[in-house]
Amino acid sequence: MENQQHDFTQARHLFALGLSYRQIARKLDVLPSVIKAQALQQQWPTGTQTNWRQLRARFERGENITDIANSCTVSLSTLRKRKRRENWSQVTITGLDALRRSVSALQTALDSTPEDDPVLTTRISTALSMAAARLSRSEKGLAPIEFDAEISGIDDADDQQAVAELARVMHDWRVDGVEKVEEQKP
Repeated sequence: MENQQHDFTQARHLFALGLSYRQIARKLDVLPSVIKAQALQQQWPTGTQTNWRQLRARFERGENITDIANSCTVSLSTLRKRKRRENWSQVTITGLDALRRSVSALQTALDSTPEDDPVLTTRISTALSMAAARLSRSEKGLAPIEFDAEISGIDDADDQQAVAELARVMHDWRVDGVEKVEEQKP
């Protein structure tokens, strides 16, 4: 970035579109202070107004603040200051969405578990089956199962029935979720 005369036509156009001085400077390889000085001197018209409610909603839904800054005309530091000043917080996932994410994460963990580690495979499988059962029951509007009480109450005669129920729940979950998604892929 040398001290030279620049054609600010493109910079003015980018400014009118709503880009910040820093974003324009990056695109044109000029110092942001040069862009700002030119904009103030020539009284460039500003672009669109920042929709702070929309930016806050994106952040609170869980989008990364850096990604938000990169996709809009507000700098990262300005977003962070506003976030601190207005106490923005990200939404905690609860309910069915939390159960779905748990099942998905456990399935991914199970898929990546080495086959030669039966203890880890059993632990993840157990957690996955419990989460899948809770999800299945919740989606059907049924009360959640108290697994500790249910598991401790199972005797040898009930083992086959419990295994069959677990297989049914896992099959329902896979048919409703995974296989339908895979069928939609081209």
